[in-house]
Amino acid sequence: RIPLSRFPSLWNSFSILFNRHPLSIEEFSSTDTIRARVEKLTKIDDYRFGVEFEAYIRTPTKHGFVRLFYLVTDDSKHNDKKDRHVVVMSAHRSYDSEADVLDRSYPNACFHLLTTSDAVSKGSAGNSRLNVDVMSELLTTRALAHYAGNASDHAPDALLETAKILSASILFWCESLLTKRTRRTQFVPIQIFLD
Repeated sequence: RIPLSRFPSLWNSFSILFNRHPLSIEEFSSTDTIRARVEKLTKIDDYRFGVEFEAYIRTPTKHGFVRLFYLVTDDSKHNDKKDRHVVVMSAHRSYDSEADVLDRSYPNACFHLLTTSDAVSKGSAGNSRLNVDVMSELLTTRALAHYAGNASDHAPDALLETAKILSASILFWCESLLTKRTRRTQFVPIQIFLD
């Protein structure tokens, strides 16, 4: 982990390496603006990923099958600090050029990091809600409908978390559809996923 105070000197070293000259005073940013810019670029990258991913996931395969995505979730503790909850989703990265691929119908598989935040709870209830929250920030409800499950370490709590993520994502999806459209019917199946 690189401290933020070391970032300007590191940035200058990379400028010498890639641009063949050191940075001038006008080209430096303060450490406060670096943090804000990185945060802004992360939001832009997440938005672009969400748009590209939705276009890919909603398009059937060349044989007509529905595309699905999965999550990989786990809790970890490093250096005797607080528990961290990691959520990674299977995804598709767009092809850079025509030379990169022989057949565009095959996925260019990758993993996209959703969060490495503090664990909400030791159990599955809080973490499953966190997973749905980070998915719903990145994906639209149409892309979220293609969620198919989790890969986990098969601990009992991890398996329960998978079931709760699926229930909470279906509930989120149904609630968002009901709020966007006029309610014509009482949507009874929602009650199944509440417990």
